[in-house]
Amino acid sequence: MKPCTNILSALSLATLLVFSTACEDDDGDGGGSAISDANDRNLVVCIGDSITQGDSGRGAPYPSQLAAMSGKQVVNMGVGGATASDAPSAARNAIAKKPGYVCILYGSNDAIQGRDPAVSKESLRSAIGVCKAAGVRPVIGTPPSMRDGHALFDGGAKRMADAIRALASEEDVRCVDLYEAFGDGSGLLVADGLHPNADGARLIAEKFNSAL
Repeated sequence: MKPCTNILSALSLATLLVFSTACEDDDGDGGGSAISDANDRNLVVCIGDSITQGDSGRGAPYPSQLAAMSGKQVVNMGVGGATASDAPSAARNAIAKKPGYVCILYGSNDAIQGRDPAVSKESLRSAIGVCKAAGVRPVIGTPPSMRDGHALFDGGAKRMADAIRALASEEDVRCVDLYEAFGDGSGLLVADGLHPNADGARLIAEKFNSAL
């Protein structure tokens, strides 16, 4: 009976190895897409709207704080007023810098403008595809919640967040759920109820840092 037992043991081990390999990321550290050796793992590019771009009156934007936390070089390519439709071209500009990571944060302006989350989702999918094709790891965030003067648009932000969560799952990329993290936004937003204050920017940076 020992030969049969040995054969079964060998088959069990082979099966275990197959499943273990299938569950690993290409470079062994998770995240859904491998980083090409041609890209710099110590370089991060952040694309998005004014939440990424920041404003001198609101303190250091999240990319600046991310640089301090991560010890990586972080390039801020946020553009005020940008929507998800701008993401593919922004991603193309970002990958030209040969970063290891691109942090993608859109959706707030889409919600304010009443854009269809399903359409915005496909634009963000294209941006993710641009990154993956270049061997750059994309990390996508959901828009933070809105309150006070922008509370009217919070339902749209929630729908965008739902769409982005689904997209991240479909594309097997890391998702930074800022909508959930911000909760009711208390103590994290400036008076307009849309843009993060210093604490809010720090929270965004912390969440992206944990996903790099």
